[in-house]
Amino acid sequence: MALPQTDTFSGTAGNNIGTDSASWTNDEASFVYRSGGGAEVNGGTNCSMYWDDDVPNADQNVSIITPAVGSRGIGCLTRWASAGTYYRWWSSNGGSHNEYSNAGSNNVISTGNAWAGNSQVKKVTVIGSTISMYINGSLDTTIGGGDGIDTDANIGSGNFGLYGSGTNSTFTYCSSWTGDNEGAAAGQPIIRRFGGVNYMSRVLGAESLGVF
Repeated sequence: MALPQTDTFSGTAGNNIGTDSASWTNDEASFVYRSGGGAEVNGGTNCSMYWDDDVPNADQNVSIITPAVGSRGIGCLTRWASAGTYYRWWSSNGGSHNEYSNAGSNNVISTGNAWAGNSQVKKVTVIGSTISMYINGSLDTTIGGGDGIDTDANIGSGNFGLYGSGTNSTFTYCSSWTGDNEGAAAGQPIIRRFGGVNYMSRVLGAESLGVF
């Protein structure tokens, strides 16, 4: 299948998404279809599944829409490499977290403000060792040291997917998920961090580089 791929999680309410859908594979615990559409956590401290219809590039992005964010967590999963090993940017009503999971062992990269449950688009891009986090197209400056950008080189590639935390809760869910390769169409900005400095490049026939 060609990327990008989008899933709005339309299925029989209460059924296991990783079991019912050939496009998803469960990793830790599971997600279930929500009544009225969407994916909700179905138990477990960590709940993860990855998209298995396509193998994305190492540089990739995931976008989700979260109409409700409550005491349970929901978020973007990138570079799923093996059981319990992946990057995740997620939030509950207690705050947001950018983390590296190593075989189920949690490693915090940075933390920020809780996401609003108002159908904003949350998007994370992973390019090389640079992780950039966006809300409605703007970098989330409450996380990543105040600029929405972190660096981590623990995982070099892998599949993308969806992450959740906590037991089943209809008050935290994802209504839409999109995964894609990260690449530079004409005029598209690419952000990388080198030596603590953020660089932005744009493809304009030939690449130009600027510091911001």
